[in-house]
Amino acid sequence: MGGRKFTNKVGNTYGRLIVLSLVEKSPLAKWLCACECGNKKVIYGAHLVDGGTQSCGCLNKEITSKRVKTHGLTKSKTYISWHCMKNRCTNPNAANWKNYGGKGLTFDDSWQDFNKFLLDMGERPNKTTLDRINNNLGYSKENCRWATPNEQQSNRSCTLWIEYNGEIKTAKEWATHLGLAPGAVWNRIKLLGWDIEKAVTTRKNG
Repeated sequence: MGGRKFTNKVGNTYGRLIVLSLVEKSPLAKWLCACECGNKKVIYGAHLVDGGTQSCGCLNKEITSKRVKTHGLTKSKTYISWHCMKNRCTNPNAANWKNYGGKGLTFDDSWQDFNKFLLDMGERPNKTTLDRINNNLGYSKENCRWATPNEQQSNRSCTLWIEYNGEIKTAKEWATHLGLAPGAVWNRIKLLGWDIEKAVTTRKNG
């Protein structure tokens, strides 16, 4: 049974890339390529042939940059969120500096570039704002999301998270589950000293 015929691609050009040398022949051929921008990158041969990869990544950045300018995203809510994030982390004169930059919170270096921020986060959906998943960490792709006001409220530093019977909810969510007032479970634990099981299973106040 014959396999796919191996073809030497050294010297071939694919988009902005020129193949310099073979890096690995099997199981899938990989080639060292030089991009017009000066960068070098190892790329699978199949991605070169099918047109899936045409540059070291610079082409996608240029397309995104052009899209930003074409669609006026520099005046969008996404851009405003990015600008405000930078401002509260770097500007001591910002109104909320003390809660961000003043506490040592920073943002990923690559997010100095709005285009990179846009690539990582996408455009800001309606009725959302930029939220840090872990409030003890700074802004990065891994620690940020677009969140609704309710999601942000549940993620505040003062929110009480409770685990019971394999489920993790905020005190407010447990209260809602029980049909109680939003602060009922929090009050039971923090003010009345109830244990967790009693606090999240008792359906009547008392």
